[in-house]
Amino acid sequence: GMGGNLNDIFGELFQMGGMRRGHKGRQRAAHAEPVHGRDITTDVTIDFLEAIHGASRQVRLHREGGGETLTVKIPPGVENGSKVRIAGKGEQGQHGGLSGDLYLQVHVNPHPLFWREDSNIFCNVPITIYEAVLGANVDVPTLDGTAKMKIPAATSSGQKFRLKGKGAPILGKKGTTGDQYVIVQIVPPKKIDSETEEWMREWAQKHPYNPRES
Repeated sequence: GMGGNLNDIFGELFQMGGMRRGHKGRQRAAHAEPVHGRDITTDVTIDFLEAIHGASRQVRLHREGGGETLTVKIPPGVENGSKVRIAGKGEQGQHGGLSGDLYLQVHVNPHPLFWREDSNIFCNVPITIYEAVLGANVDVPTLDGTAKMKIPAATSSGQKFRLKGKGAPILGKKGTTGDQYVIVQIVPPKKIDSETEEWMREWAQKHPYNPRES
């Protein structure tokens, strides 16, 4: 009879101890520290004009909890190598922690005509000898089409002209843009007839000058 009672008593004690250990384990789980989710970085390639005007892209993310396809917006004015942050689209946090962020690593394809330095846009524009000597109004390409630009008389090849406000948008400064710089290149005619050649020789003799002398 005593042995049976002892077995019952020890059994109840072991059960109570197990209950106490389980209760403490649940308490530790309930009070676990929040863990912030990991950030994710993915590459995105866009064209030059998309970087200027902004664009949308679909990106496929591979998270620990599964994949997801997102449509993301790339703001106007991003540069090659820029990082665009999409808040809360990284790995999911644990124990109530915040999710990480998604970062788009932007790669911009070069343009055949324009190039960029910060928010300023540059391009080369060919002009004739006559336009350089006499001056002219010429059409030049811009990011939004064409614009009229005045070439003053006696313009040199390589001279640079500014088109104010025709550059790229400045990130973080809504409504503000850089400038465009047009670099003119004097292009002589590929062929001239004998009459024109003779006229130029006479002109050179009557109006000699040496641009290599200061």
